[in-house]
Amino acid sequence: MKELFIEIRITAIALTLLLIVGWLTMGRSCASQRATDKKVSQVAERLDRQVDRGRYVRVAPESVSDLDSWGQRIRVEYRDEGLSERLLVSSSGPDKTFGTDDDVLTEKMLLNAKGLGEKIHDGAASTAKEATKGVIDGVAEKLKGALKKTKEKQP
Repeated sequence: MKELFIEIRITAIALTLLLIVGWLTMGRSCASQRATDKKVSQVAERLDRQVDRGRYVRVAPESVSDLDSWGQRIRVEYRDEGLSERLLVSSSGPDKTFGTDDDVLTEKMLLNAKGLGEKIHDGAASTAKEATKGVIDGVAEKLKGALKKTKEKQP
């Protein structure tokens, strides 16, 4: 009977230790996840403010030296999407492999004002060119008419 009691105590102590280790590990993992979320968001905010003439100022991916909680480099990607641009900043997460469920990702979007501005500029330039051509043609016709009248009046 005494041996059974000792085995139960040893089992209870082992289970308690396993629970404590699991709890500590989980706490550290959650803290690492939160720290990485914060770091990825900070990098995204910093890059989201780097805009010139309505477009993101792209940084070379290798120039981003920020690391996540697991010592891996944070990834930066830019995507042109028609009238908008997307900035993606991500961490590979605890498994250190991109494209898995534990990745940490922050996305930013910017309306592509440069593309809109170019279209407006091209349209305005075309309209101005046509209007100028019309004015010049009209003035030329008036001059021709005036010269013709002047020639007709001369004997």
